[in-house]
Amino acid sequence: MESKTYDAVIYLFKNDLRIDDNEALTIANKSKHVLPLYCFDPRHYSKTKFFSFPKLNGHRLKFVLECLNDVRKQFQALGSDLVVRSGKPEEVIPDLIKTLNLGPEVAVVLEKEALGDDAEIEKAIEKLSGITVLPVWGKMLYHVDDLSFEPKKMPDIFKEFHKALENTCKVRRCVERVSDMKPLPERTDPGTFPTFESFGIPVPEQDDRSKFKFVGGEMVALDHLQKFLWGTKGDKTTMDVTGTRLSPWFSMGCISPRKVYWAVKTYEKEQQSNPSTEKMMNELVWRDYFQCMALKHKEKLFSPDGTKGEKVSWKHNMEHFNVWKDGKTGVPYIDANMRELTATGFMSNKGRENVASFLTKDLELDWRLGAEWFESTLIDHEVCNNYGNWLCISGVGLDPDLGHKYNVVEEGQHHDCNGDYIRLWVPELDGIKSSKIHKVWMLEAADLKSGKVELGKTYPTPITEAPEWGK
Repeated sequence: MESKTYDAVIYLFKNDLRIDDNEALTIANKSKHVLPLYCFDPRHYSKTKFFSFPKLNGHRLKFVLECLNDVRKQFQALGSDLVVRSGKPEEVIPDLIKTLNLGPEVAVVLEKEALGDDAEIEKAIEKLSGITVLPVWGKMLYHVDDLSFEPKKMPDIFKEFHKALENTCKVRRCVERVSDMKPLPERTDPGTFPTFESFGIPVPEQDDRSKFKFVGGEMVALDHLQKFLWGTKGDKTTMDVTGTRLSPWFSMGCISPRKVYWAVKTYEKEQQSNPSTEKMMNELVWRDYFQCMALKHKEKLFSPDGTKGEKVSWKHNMEHFNVWKDGKTGVPYIDANMRELTATGFMSNKGRENVASFLTKDLELDWRLGAEWFESTLIDHEVCNNYGNWLCISGVGLDPDLGHKYNVVEEGQHHDCNGDYIRLWVPELDGIKSSKIHKVWMLEAADLKSGKVELGKTYPTPITEAPEWGK
């Protein structure tokens, strides 16, 4: 990285909304003036690439605004501010340079992205004349410069990837938190955040059935991490049932993987490692895996044939897709997960695996329908994680060990043995008090009547029925 001192540096925030362990911000702060900038880029709020689903929903917008408000408050406490504009960065930045008369020695610092809209933004800014672009890697646990293999030679098998990292790489220490920001350029107008109304999106209501309320921002993320580790003592049951629930903050860069890694290491040193903390560490490596697969395979992550390149005759039955997304498939565990997603913008990792397998293996629908619907609805959407996971589950790429077909009924019985989760999110089945709720279509007429369920009327019959479900 260049050591040159610039008259002004524009630090373009994207999905890295934090002050702590932010190498890019540390580099930017070496200049005479720093302009922290966030652009509400229309590319982020338009339509998905293949099926034109809206990219933005109320849950995601609420979370993003909370993250931005948190960063702004932190900058204000440091004597600076977060500058907010609407528009494409490659258009906003030249206008700011001209309006503020920033002069010839201007650089743009940003966090480098592997794939997606934000990677294209970097390319667009690099084409601007008279501007030096300084990209910095900050998304991964292991720094990309420390990897022992070229992107083209990265192993697609996760176990091999993980082993290669453990044997050859070390996790860097966190970058020290900036304690004193260089001033904004003179006459800088920080701007105001857009409203829900300006996006044409209603303010989302908090669903009381959700046991966890996500609030955006670095301070909340750090507090959540501490409470998870020291409040639950890394309890295995908590981890298995709910996970760490850090993914929304990861998606906006409110907390870095390294921050989590070293916090877990501190916990293990003072307490001891356990299956829960080991699982946390493993999940951090999974995030790196999907980032690296994006670096290796690039646009193949969006191909219907995936990284394998083998032609698959995917179906595009939109009637089937719509009942899947609306949680009306007639398969209770699938429906419960999809309804939770719609109501909250979140779904457990196990839920995601099962609904993805159901869409691609049971309904045989194009995996990109599911990936784009997740992009449209998830509060924690990240392009590499989302599309990489869908590739794996659908069996068209990356690690073949992950492409098996899930028995979604058996999975539901395992993860929701009493059916409480189903009754919570599929209230029309609340009258079915036994574990038989997982196969409600196989119940005797008397059981259905006592549970006040009429198949095909109050609750649909299964849209499909796999042979293994009857076992």
